[in-house]
Amino acid sequence: MGQWSGDDWQAYCDELLIARYGADYQRIPDELGDYGAEGVTSDGCAVQAYAAEEVVDSKKLYEAQRDKVTRDLGKLRKNRAAIKAMIGKPIKRMILMVPEVRTKALIEHCAAKAAEIRAAGLDEFDEAFDIRVLTGDDFPEERRRLGEHVGIALGLAPEEVSASDVVAWSESNSELAANLERKLHAVASLSQDERNQLGEALIRLYLRREDVLRQLRSNFPALWEKIHAEVRGREQALAAENLLSNATARARLADLTEEMEERLVAAVPDARSNGPELGWGTVAEWLLRCPLELSTAVDAAS
Repeated sequence: MGQWSGDDWQAYCDELLIARYGADYQRIPDELGDYGAEGVTSDGCAVQAYAAEEVVDSKKLYEAQRDKVTRDLGKLRKNRAAIKAMIGKPIKRMILMVPEVRTKALIEHCAAKAAEIRAAGLDEFDEAFDIRVLTGDDFPEERRRLGEHVGIALGLAPEEVSASDVVAWSESNSELAANLERKLHAVASLSQDERNQLGEALIRLYLRREDVLRQLRSNFPALWEKIHAEVRGREQALAAENLLSNATARARLADLTEEMEERLVAAVPDARSNGPELGWGTVAEWLLRCPLELSTAVDAAS
């Protein structure tokens, strides 16, 4: 995660927690004092963020984090009545959020300290109270929502599009379907039957892309925005390229599709498994709407 200042790490943790819990996460203002927790969740967690600055040695990092757990647990125990009142129920868990954990000794220390609390039988703590140490890696979905690349494919699964779905869409969007049919006549090297098959395949890919974008916009709006910006930015040059490109219609379709798949996966690496829908579907949209035109003369002469 790199080197963090304490304030930056706290702000980042707040973003992750809000992305996960929404209104069920309550930040504790500094003006209220140090309760051993900087926020609470409605399901019973007391959360503290900690970034050990200028610590590079694993042993020293462990010692700093270990001492942080001990200190904050002491404060949490002292202020347990106030924390329980904020949550509205006994404290179920203490969470320490850190940029990294390098040794299992920290986990063992947390387990031992939690056992002490349970043994004390304090009413303000849940009888199964425990302590967990989390890093940013424990928030992959939330990080994606914030627009981060976390190195794990999203695996968005667009719904299958049947031949009848393509027909129904074409009938409901007859003007767009006519645009596509007109433009595919530029691919003179294909027979009419092959152009029909290509048109059906492009509409299917367009609809699958729309489903991928819908899922992104609903669940990962920052990633959707990156793709939207990349597509619209690339679209600006299409009008000039329509007039100046010397590529055959077949070659231009293939090159644009490959380019867009590469660009969109580069913009949102976690969507790499949906690259074909994004690449082909984007070009299909341009053919349907009109930004992209193809030249019959160039293709026929090749």
